[in-house]
Amino acid sequence: MMPLEVGERAARQLASRDRLERVVRAVTPTIVRVPPAPFIVGVLGAWLLAKWGRLRLPLARALGWTLIVGGLALDGWSIATQYRAGTSPLPDGKHTALVTWGPYARTRNPIYLAHTLVALGAGLVSTRSAWAFLGAAGAWFVTDRVTVPAEEAALEGLFGEEFERYRARVGRWWGRP
Repeated sequence: MMPLEVGERAARQLASRDRLERVVRAVTPTIVRVPPAPFIVGVLGAWLLAKWGRLRLPLARALGWTLIVGGLALDGWSIATQYRAGTSPLPDGKHTALVTWGPYARTRNPIYLAHTLVALGAGLVSTRSAWAFLGAAGAWFVTDRVTVPAEEAALEGLFGEEFERYRARVGRWWGRP
């Protein structure tokens, strides 16, 4: 293949990726494009439920702060790994590389896993109640069923077989699929 043909092929692939990203952005609900939204709603829901009826947990605040710190550390590591790879960590950002190392070697969604830990921790700190588990579980469920499938479809369209191999090797949330 001549160098010019390779350049033209790469340009067509980039144009195709741009079109696919625009289509995904247009058809995806806002909650998918604002990933922290379910987690914020989950924490607020836990707080409201705790006002209605307490299910006190001993050491909830200590556990909550531990989860918040761990979640923020995982979030920071995940975002830094994306930037080191030269791609955007934002769901509707420009994706130029499929990141499969660092935290992404253990989970395909380390940022959402971090959001879940932070939401659970914030719920425990603010309510000192078992309702925090329900709020975090609800947020995780929405993310797992709505947000992640839409993002995975976009990544599959962008990276094809490379993403399929990655999906076969690494679980959505942790470990092997």
